[in-house]
Amino acid sequence: MGMSLPLIRSAVVSSHYDVFWNDAETEEKGARLVVIISRSENNDPALSGMLDRMVAGFGLGEADTIKVCLEEGGSVAWYRIQMRHQPKVVLTFGIEPRSLGISALFTINEVNKFGGCIWLPCVPLAAIAADDKLKRHLWDTYMKPIFKEGRYGAI
Repeated sequence: MGMSLPLIRSAVVSSHYDVFWNDAETEEKGARLVVIISRSENNDPALSGMLDRMVAGFGLGEADTIKVCLEEGGSVAWYRIQMRHQPKVVLTFGIEPRSLGISALFTINEVNKFGGCIWLPCVPLAAIAADDKLKRHLWDTYMKPIFKEGRYGAI
């Protein structure tokens, strides 16, 4: 019993995970139909323009969407975004669920349902921009049925 361990001062849980208890950093509040989460590398004007054309193709305006941009290695608390914006659809580009504080496995480039939302986790926007077949596949197989045909429920 002579040896004591300094458990209080040990790094059991890194401060990196504090983000999941802090408020989500989105400027606006209010319900949005779609939340788009991507990496900061997608701030490239060409990729940003492609994303804007996608959203316009959905028939949605800026008032219907919110974009969340994460730095490389960055995280944000999904449950706070969900509470703040009550989205019906979540599009992610190059984002792993653990970056959102979610312990779930999503099938990439396919529709997933989680937490009352339709999720479409995709490869990074740069990969989509470079592959016309993938771009067409995502539109025809998933995005069009979600946003235009209502195959996954009313949006």
